[in-house]
Amino acid sequence: MTLSNPVSSRAVLIGVHDYDHLEPLPAVKLSTTRLAELLQDDRVWGLSEECAKPLLQPTREQVFDALHEAIKEAADTFILYFAGHGIPDPRSGRLHLALPGSSEKRLDKAIDYEAIRSLILHGFPEFPVRAPRKIVILDCCWSGLATKGGMDAGDLGAGMDIEGTFVLTATAATRKALSPPGEAYTAFTGELISVLENGIPDKPELLRMSAIYEQLRLKLCARSCPEPQQCNVSTAGSICIFRNTAHVDQDRLPTSLEKSIENMRRKQIDARKNDHSDTPRIDLVDELESIEKEGTADLEDEVEQEPFPSREVSDFITRIDAQSASGVTEYATQLDAAERRMEALQVTDSAGRYKSVPDVVAIIDELGDGEDHELTKHMIFSFSRVRTMADILDLIAGLRDSGRSWEAVEVIAGAASARPATDIIELIAIFHNLGNSIDVRRALGAAGRLASTGELIALLTALRGSGNSRSAQLVLDAVAQSHAPERVGSVVKKLRKLNRISDVQAILRSVLNSYSANDLALLALVDSTGAEWVAAQAGATRQASEVTDIAQALTGQPLITLLTAAGSERPTEESIQIFNELRESGCQEESLHLLIGASRYRSPQGLQEIVDRLRAVGLNEEALDVIDTAAAIRPAKEVDTLIKYFYRAQRTEDASRLKSARYGAPLDDELMNIVKAVEAKDAQAREREKPPNKRRWLRGAR
Repeated sequence: MTLSNPVSSRAVLIGVHDYDHLEPLPAVKLSTTRLAELLQDDRVWGLSEECAKPLLQPTREQVFDALHEAIKEAADTFILYFAGHGIPDPRSGRLHLALPGSSEKRLDKAIDYEAIRSLILHGFPEFPVRAPRKIVILDCCWSGLATKGGMDAGDLGAGMDIEGTFVLTATAATRKALSPPGEAYTAFTGELISVLENGIPDKPELLRMSAIYEQLRLKLCARSCPEPQQCNVSTAGSICIFRNTAHVDQDRLPTSLEKSIENMRRKQIDARKNDHSDTPRIDLVDELESIEKEGTADLEDEVEQEPFPSREVSDFITRIDAQSASGVTEYATQLDAAERRMEALQVTDSAGRYKSVPDVVAIIDELGDGEDHELTKHMIFSFSRVRTMADILDLIAGLRDSGRSWEAVEVIAGAASARPATDIIELIAIFHNLGNSIDVRRALGAAGRLASTGELIALLTALRGSGNSRSAQLVLDAVAQSHAPERVGSVVKKLRKLNRISDVQAILRSVLNSYSANDLALLALVDSTGAEWVAAQAGATRQASEVTDIAQALTGQPLITLLTAAGSERPTEESIQIFNELRESGCQEESLHLLIGASRYRSPQGLQEIVDRLRAVGLNEEALDVIDTAAAIRPAKEVDTLIKYFYRAQRTEDASRLKSARYGAPLDDELMNIVKAVEAKDAQAREREKPPNKRRWLRGAR
């Protein structure tokens, strides 16, 4: 059994104790807040305060906002708790969770449990559910049957069989769930709180949900309270999210982290002695890119809960601890050969979670590198997400001892991409202490490519705080090189919100060097601000032909920024090349943005070069457009400087054109007067800036 990881888990705890049209339930408030405190207690589980805040008296919008964030962020376990009134729909019989303004006549102000069930099963349109473990706890009532202080939850089992989920309810359909007047907690949640606070004697260190249910049933029935109900799908009853506070650990002697480190260190030293070379083994070095791109990128999708397995498979998974390694391998391959891939993946997923390290190594060895390698990857990723750090180190060492270096790298990538930042830092520190810089880079790269945004930010913060700026840069480079614009945009926006501008620029600089035109177009959809920065740099520095391709992919402000930079920051010949390529591609409108950039930002000499080059290729109208645009959009002072420059360069027609566009109809004497006036102003300004003549001042004083 392994404890659900509190760092990558989320809980939504909803409590409604006061109603506009229904009986108040004062005990619900304290029940909800105390349960939240226990979820945050390190002795019980250890969720952070932000991940288990009680949501009291919420609106419908607040409930779905909380569900949205929690389902999106939960990568290990998701918990939903509701305490309050429950109202059945008289037509459909479906349960509705009552909010403060709900009533039997206004079910539209309540939340249909079926909608929540669908979210827990499928997630939201923009992202699926990632958490493989899901727990629903309902301490709710039917208001039509309630008397003062009474609640009835109804027979919810048939409507709540969410795949991979353990559902716990206060009572069955024909009984009332009590909220006795004057007591601090509701009867059901009160006993749950008691179990978490005091533990269960003679039970293991980690409590399965099925064990918690049995203890609740015994204690509630002993008090003549209604019997709680459970709906246990697949192996959900074996989910462990709570430590047993009554457990006394006397005989537990697991492989310690220090022992694992020492074993790995000794094996590395032995390998170096036998190798007589300072060059790392090629099979442990060269596969990083392919492993990170192919070996883990598709695993997130595989971890999603698959269709409910058959009873035969479910029974096998329930007894997975007792199965031999060869038995697991044989059964999984038989399922896969029978085109029951989803069930085969569920078997290997359970093996990764619950089998011993030697058994996992043996299963991987038996599955091999052939058609069953997908099953291997799935088991490795499952193992990497939930097992202890000591187990992960033991598995890496065991795989390398058996010649499975490829799979060892997959373990590193899985752990660095799916675990909390604290675990990633620990893993990196271990590799660093072993002098294993290659595995350090593997872990940093996998975290940058695949870790959640929140864990990525935490990792960067820890690295920066400890002075590991180079490691932080490797993570940022990996973010950009993931070639996932949605991910880059999400990370950049979060960093910008935190005012981490240097990190934002580091990612975008890497994006600038590696992103294709289509990648930049997708990035612009996700983060227009970041895309504009990249577009500005690309317009000034990317190859001219690449700028043309990027321009054809972009739209809106990023496109304007790209071409403005291409027209103002590049050598004249390259700007004209891009201009011509855009016109030849049928992008006449886009090419105008380049001319506008040239007109607005080029120096007088640069503007003259653009005008001359356009005329040299027969684009006289465009040359005049550049002059007219410069006169129209530049400040008056800059226009006067341009007029003076063209006049002194004996470009009288161009100077006259500038003056005409800015000040009106051209006349040579007026043009001369403007130029002379500009020169006179400049002379006066220079005179004012001269230091005073001391001798003249002294003569005046005498």
